[in-house]
Amino acid sequence: MKGPDSPVVWGTTRDAAARCGVSVGTIRRWIKDGTIDARRLGPRLMRVNLSALDTAGTPAAKEQLDERP
Repeated sequence: MKGPDSPVVWGTTRDAAARCGVSVGTIRRWIKDGTIDARRLGPRLMRVNLSALDTAGTPAAKEQLDERP
C-alpha cells in the first residue's frame, strides 16, 4: 500500500475501467456519485486518480461473505 506522500497517478476513464475490470460507464457513475476521485481538465478531458482506486468502495463484511449460498 502506498504512503500518504506517494505521488498521485492520473489516468483516463478507460485506464480506470481496465484496472477495475468494469465498464467506462461504471467509472463515470462512480465519479458522479463521488466514489472515486477525478478532475476535469477541459470541456472533454477528464483524468481519474488511479492511485485511489485501490481504496475505492466499501470492504465486504465477513458476515456478508458467510451468507452466500
